[in-house]
Amino acid sequence: MMMNSRVGGGGGGGGGGGRVRVSALPLLAVVVFAVLATVAWVGDSVSVTGGPNPDATPIPLFQAYTNALPEDLLDMLMEDALLYDKMAKSGGNLKFGKLPTTWYPLVGDDYRPPRFASEVAISFLRDLDFPGDLLHEHGVIGAEWWYQVRDRDENIGFHFDKDEAVASLEMRLSHPVLSTVTYLSNTGGPTLIFNQSSIDGNDNQPTIPELGALSFPARNKHINFHGNLLHGVVGSLTNAPQGVTQRRVTFLVNWWSVKAQPPNCQPLSRDQIRQFEEISRGAVALIDQKAFHSAHPSALVDVTSPDEAAQISDDEYFTVTLTPEERTHIWWNHSLPSDGTYQIRWKGDALLGGVSVLDLYEGPSVRRVFSTPKPKLFLFYDENKHNLWELEKLFLPAVKPHADAFLMFTAERKKTKDAMNTLGIVDGDLPTVAIHDTTDDNKAVMTGIFSRARVEDFIARFRKQHSSEQQQEQTQDDQEEKEEEKEEDKYQDE
Repeated sequence: MMMNSRVGGGGGGGGGGGRVRVSALPLLAVVVFAVLATVAWVGDSVSVTGGPNPDATPIPLFQAYTNALPEDLLDMLMEDALLYDKMAKSGGNLKFGKLPTTWYPLVGDDYRPPRFASEVAISFLRDLDFPGDLLHEHGVIGAEWWYQVRDRDENIGFHFDKDEAVASLEMRLSHPVLSTVTYLSNTGGPTLIFNQSSIDGNDNQPTIPELGALSFPARNKHINFHGNLLHGVVGSLTNAPQGVTQRRVTFLVNWWSVKAQPPNCQPLSRDQIRQFEEISRGAVALIDQKAFHSAHPSALVDVTSPDEAAQISDDEYFTVTLTPEERTHIWWNHSLPSDGTYQIRWKGDALLGGVSVLDLYEGPSVRRVFSTPKPKLFLFYDENKHNLWELEKLFLPAVKPHADAFLMFTAERKKTKDAMNTLGIVDGDLPTVAIHDTTDDNKAVMTGIFSRARVEDFIARFRKQHSSEQQQEQTQDDQEEKEEEKEEDKYQDE
């Protein structure tokens, strides 16, 4: 087995490495055992279903349309939005702080023709999102719908659309076939969608996205995307100048092949239906315009990033939190029009992420350290002495090629002191990088000056040595198995 060691990386200037310390310190798991017992987090793998039917006619990952709905209908939808927002908030939050959504059946005995503006809009959008026989091919039976009324620069956290009741009560992920956003105002942050889906409720595929869509609000624009994709709203990229008071208003419709469950998604009450009917008189008559109204497909503008971090200035990155503990830095060309819809390909250093924040005293990161068998890769630093972003610009490009091989963390000294002690790291070593394979308590710590080249070399050395040890162990296991077979054959012969 590999010794618990300190390894100096090659390349990138500064002192030599290679000094080795054998550690007699206890396994990190022992240090944080008490913490693990109190972490409220579901780390077990869960079943994941939904998204488009893989056996049906394919639907593009992202699509956009302008002039999605008749103009007369938009004003009515804005009234519906304000009423819905009031109703949802007055009803109180559900489990985990969720707000309710509404179910509108499209098939079966529960189907009713549209009665007010929101349901009329669903009728238009159904034909837009599922032309021809696509609705039946993908087994869509109903629409989950709701509104969001947000401030001009408000974030909406990154998430997967899912049946919230099933997620809360059964702890599994059930996704819609398609998710959609219809913008009712020109104000607010853009919707950012990644080509990432959850494979087990914990890990995403791909680990670090390379393709995404960015859609800025524009009145009467409609977008749809696969219902199992990670997405959110980036308030820092708002297209509204400071001082603008107009709010970001959107109509959300998710198309389902299974019925979304109560209490999170439920039909409207009779009184609620009456209120919607009163404020959208004349909406039903607009259905007659379906034969004449023409939405316009809007090709996403392809944008490709530069390759190297040296070609990207700091102000071209924006930072989002993809999970409660994962910071991701993303390149964007801020000179592009702030009402467009873009498909972005991030190359090289243009998207830097896949690294979570380790906190041994609270949060789910502790459980992740031990629930995942991958080796753990840590960037240790002191926030009072080091600028994390300056370190990340060196660390994240170096570790990106290894994102699938490690579970990666940034580790601030005050929140990870026990881990530092376990790995034999002292304050004077910071900043540094360490690896801990918790399956066999194999540890390594980088020494010397912190640089991208040193981090790259340190990881390459560890992986090469670790691979060699695994091969040796496999060879030994094979030899032992052969010896056992010989003994068994000998016993049978006797």
